[in-house]
Amino acid sequence: MIEVAHDHFSARSFDACNLRDIAADVGVDVAYLHRSQGGKQKLFQAVIDRALEMCFEDAKRCSTFTRFIIERIRNGDLRTLNYGPLPIISQSLACEAVKPQIQDAVQRLFVDPLIAEHGEKFRVEIVAVSMLFLGMKISSPVLPTALLSEEQQTLLDEIAVGMLAALLGGE
Repeated sequence: MIEVAHDHFSARSFDACNLRDIAADVGVDVAYLHRSQGGKQKLFQAVIDRALEMCFEDAKRCSTFTRFIIERIRNGDLRTLNYGPLPIISQSLACEAVKPQIQDAVQRLFVDPLIAEHGEKFRVEIVAVSMLFLGMKISSPVLPTALLSEEQQTLLDEIAVGMLAALLGGE
């Protein structure tokens, strides 16, 4: 159910999705989906939580979050990797009903663990890097980066690496 809901929330905003369509794709009754998941907002929260947990687990595998991002950018993976929460978040950013859930999930599953790992003194840097990283991933499909040559995309990647390194005091 979570995977199907993920597909729906990635393709359309929270407001545009409905439990009836998700239930039909799962092959269950809408009442069962509502009872088992606690409604549309709780299902959305479960999808966001799972997707952000997977994203954070990827980041934890690297020695530092910064190095993880810089490696992805240098390898060109930032444009091609599909992080589960990002399409969902980008589809529903304008939806007031789920902004608190998105903020809570990003704080709880992304920012807080990084602060626990790197220390409270890096809170501003962690939030800045998180915003930059999430912003780059959310905006990359809609920005005209496809119009750039390979050389220009490499330069764009180098600029992003420099921005991240500057935010974190050099890397």
